[in-house]
Amino acid sequence: MNPADRTNLIDAVSAALANSGFSVSERCDMRPLCFDLIAGRDDSILVIKVLANADALDEDAAQKMIKLAMSIKGAPIVVAMRTSTDALEDDVVYLRSNVPVITFNTLSEYIINEQRPIAYAGPGGLYAEIDSKRLRELREIHNLSLSSLANMLGVSRRTISMYESGMNMLVEVAAQLEETFGGEFIRPLEVFSTGFMESSMRDAIRQIRSHISEDVCNDDEKYVIDSLVGMGCDVIHVKKAPFDAIVQNAPANLNAIAGIGGADEASLRKARMMKSIAEVADVPPVMFSPFPGVRKMAGLPVISFSELELISAPEEILELILERS
Repeated sequence: MNPADRTNLIDAVSAALANSGFSVSERCDMRPLCFDLIAGRDDSILVIKVLANADALDEDAAQKMIKLAMSIKGAPIVVAMRTSTDALEDDVVYLRSNVPVITFNTLSEYIINEQRPIAYAGPGGLYAEIDSKRLRELREIHNLSLSSLANMLGVSRRTISMYESGMNMLVEVAAQLEETFGGEFIRPLEVFSTGFMESSMRDAIRQIRSHISEDVCNDDEKYVIDSLVGMGCDVIHVKKAPFDAIVQNAPANLNAIAGIGGADEASLRKARMMKSIAEVADVPPVMFSPFPGVRKMAGLPVISFSELELISAPEEILELILERS
C-alpha cells in the first residue's frame, strides 16, 4: 500500500465510523504516532491504527497503544489488509503484540450491524471461544460420555475434558458441535470493548503498569511530571501521541490528557489535536507551559510552570482546568 492508499483507507475508516454514529477525532498526522484515529460511541472508545501490513506493528508501538487505550478506558484496534505472507480474512481476529488486528470489513460489520467476529487466528488454524458450561450440560442431558462425544467429533477424550474446562477449539470443531446439539456454543469476541483488553491482555497491562514511567523525559516533561506526582497524581507518560501524559487522581475526580510545550507551531498543533481527542474521549485537556501569562492555547486551558509551582493539590489542577475551559 502506498501512502495515498493508506490515507484513503484511514479516510474510509473515519467515514464509516462517523456514518455509524461515532464521534471521530481528527486524523493524528503528527509523527511518530502509535494511532491514527480515536472514535467514541456511547461507552465505547476505539484507539485505531491503520496499516497495510499488520506485521509492521512493532512491540513498542503496540505497548503504547495499549497504554493509551487503557488510560482512556478504550480498546486498541489495528485495521490492516494483510500480513507479510497472506491477506487477512474477514470476521477473524489476529493478534500482534496483544493488539487485535482486523480487516476494514470486520470493523464495518461491527459498527453497522453490531456483528462481532467469532474466530481468532492461532497456531494451526482458526479458533473460537465456546460456552464450556453449556457444552457439559448438553453432553450430560444427551447421556453422552466424554469418550462418546470425542468419537463423534473425532478428537480425544482428554480434548473434550479440556473443552469443558474452558479451552478454546478449532472453528470447524465448534461448528460441528453446534450441528450435533442444535444450539449455539460459540461466543463472539468482544474485541471492541475494554473487557477484551482486560482479560486477553492482562499480562501486557501488568507490564505497562510496572514500567509506567520507562519512557525518557526531557527537562520540561520531567519537571511537570515530578510536580504532579509530588502532589499525589498518577501520571502515565505517553509517547508517540499528540499529548504527553495522562494525569489522574481519583479522590479529586481528575482524569485529564496533558500536553507540555511552549507557544511554537508544534505546540499549537498539539493543542488542536488534543482538543479533538478530548471531545471524543470525554476527558478534559490541559497544556502546561514554561511561559507565564498564557491562559489558553487553541481553546485549551493552559497552566504555566510558575503557577504549577504554587499548586499543592490535584483539586487545584482540576479547578484551573474547569475555570479556563
